[in-house]
Amino acid sequence: MKMLIEPSIFSGEICAPLSKSSGQRYLLMCLSQERVQIEDLGDDADTQAVLAVLKQLPLEIEEKEGKVTISSKWVVNKENIGTWKDEIKMEVGESGFALRSLVFLLPLYSKRVEIRLQKSLKNRDFSEMQQLLALLDLQYERKEDIIIISGELSWKKVFEIETIPDVSSSQYVSGLLILIAHLSQWGVIDINNLVLNFNSIPSMPYVMQTMEHLKNTELAFIELRGKTFSFKNGIQKLEKKVKIERDWSGASFLFAAAVKTNSEVVIRNLDLFSKQADKKILEVLQNIGLHLSIELEKITIRKTEKRSAFHVDLTDAPDLFPALAVIASTCKGRSVLEGVHRLKNKESDRAFAIVESFNKLGISVDIQDDLMLIIGGESKGGLVESYGDHRMAMALSILAAHGIKQIELDSSEVIRKSYPDFFIHMQSLGMQYSEVKE
Repeated sequence: MKMLIEPSIFSGEICAPLSKSSGQRYLLMCLSQERVQIEDLGDDADTQAVLAVLKQLPLEIEEKEGKVTISSKWVVNKENIGTWKDEIKMEVGESGFALRSLVFLLPLYSKRVEIRLQKSLKNRDFSEMQQLLALLDLQYERKEDIIIISGELSWKKVFEIETIPDVSSSQYVSGLLILIAHLSQWGVIDINNLVLNFNSIPSMPYVMQTMEHLKNTELAFIELRGKTFSFKNGIQKLEKKVKIERDWSGASFLFAAAVKTNSEVVIRNLDLFSKQADKKILEVLQNIGLHLSIELEKITIRKTEKRSAFHVDLTDAPDLFPALAVIASTCKGRSVLEGVHRLKNKESDRAFAIVESFNKLGISVDIQDDLMLIIGGESKGGLVESYGDHRMAMALSILAAHGIKQIELDSSEVIRKSYPDFFIHMQSLGMQYSEVKE
């Protein structure tokens, strides 16, 4: 659906959206649990895609009054790993996290797993799965838009791994940690004193978030020193209750809107102690000279006439690039966003998408090596493409609202991937937009 977005003024109060990152992690942590109750699971496409996968596994799932209760009905042991079904065929929507995690978890249920890639996942490179899965005696194969994982998952190999090879995504690390925690809960392995070493760990805050969620569910307790993980067995309980965090990633677009408020914008319910990588946006908001008030339950941004250009390293928080590119466009001078190499294997080639669309709208953006250079200015309007990327669609919508002429956005449906209420929330803060009738 195309959208016309008008220059707008933002003010008001809003709750941050629920975190798909938190929701997906908690769902994947239910596999070995007798009973887990999840409060306020998000309705974004990625989280719902993981829930759809779980509904095809031997789990009892009840959805009632905004709560999801999940109970495991099939207990893995050393002899029956991979024997629940001869073959499993799944889809994971467009969730890269779900795919990179489930390739470790689904072999618990079957010795042959087929995952059909959809939409943007078809264009992404997952070949490094091969070396990681081989550590557990699993084979990786890709046939066009289908990934096939086969073989018998060898739990003993966990103790033989000396060093995990380099990976480009922290999501593989999270998947492996969740697998180890489940093997421990099912009594397949004793992980007390287990140690894993990594050559490198990209986006460490995302791994820290997984570790925090494992601790919250008491599946496993993990300490990290340098690049070495040390494990302790979790605690088995009949019932656990968890609550989904609010999302710093989605909130980054609320902040991007708020920086040009004519009065104030209040954003509620973000956890200031969260392990989420995108909490890093607070550093930028503090450094550009905003009139900013940070309290335990709310963050308030008040009208600020002058905003200073900034330099920030986003190597460990690459999802902030689109929102911070918008914020940079409102600042005087040239801002520098570091970590461009992390943008290649996303829903789009996000560096290319930002450069092309921002320049088309009159905002100067350039790439030099690993740096994105953005000079402040105002959007001049026009027709722009979302590149099938939810974060680009949100960023361009806010960039348009900060501009001097309307823009036409080619597609808004992609936003459902992470923040389905985005336009409703933006409208409540003052965004003016209308749907283009085809």
